[in-house]
Amino acid sequence: MLDIKYIRENLELVKVGLARRGQASGLEKLVDLDGRRRTSLQDSEALKNKKKTLSAEVGKLKQQGKDAAPQMEEVKEINNRIQVLDEQTRTFEEEINQALLNIPNLPHNTVPEGKGETENKVERKWGEKPAFSFKPKNHVELGERLDILDLKRAVKIAGARFAVFKGAGAGLLRALIQFMMDVQTRENGYVELYPPLLVNADSMTGTGQLPKFEEDLFKLRDDPFYLIPTAEVPVT
Repeated sequence: MLDIKYIRENLELVKVGLARRGQASGLEKLVDLDGRRRTSLQDSEALKNKKKTLSAEVGKLKQQGKDAAPQMEEVKEINNRIQVLDEQTRTFEEEINQALLNIPNLPHNTVPEGKGETENKVERKWGEKPAFSFKPKNHVELGERLDILDLKRAVKIAGARFAVFKGAGAGLLRALIQFMMDVQTRENGYVELYPPLLVNADSMTGTGQLPKFEEDLFKLRDDPFYLIPTAEVPVT
């Protein structure tokens, strides 16, 4: 999430970055809201300092046996104004945070501009691209022909975008997972984790899944838990 201070101090830069992502900024409203928040906060702090001075004056007058009623009444009025300002500040902060959660990160200046993946730029290539004397089949065609991948049955069980791995296909999947876990933990210094597959809204918000992907996430009906989209969420 971008810092409101960074946006305020680099407004034009942020606008350009969002425009490169094809997103309208609407940042003027956000900066104006932040200005009102800061004014409200400053006014509250000033009143709290005044209240502190008046409270000391009240104590002094009482020690001297003098009437402190006017000062006490003013302190009461100040308390009411502070309460209003603090509530106003909290409201502004909630609105600002909600707006910030919907502002994406800015693209790096090396990212090429374009309307879609067809305009992506190849940064580098590695190895020799294999050449075939025939048209190669994709993994779905190969998997179904070898009877190690069943997409049609997965659709009946769960729906689109799922797969059933069978026999050697299931074994291959398990072997790949084990291979990657062994390499990362034995050679690269990682610690193996098995985190919860359900997480709370704070975890989803902290990793940028909420509120942006609210409609795409799986959520329990009666409990405030979401099914993780990737291990990135609980690990982060």
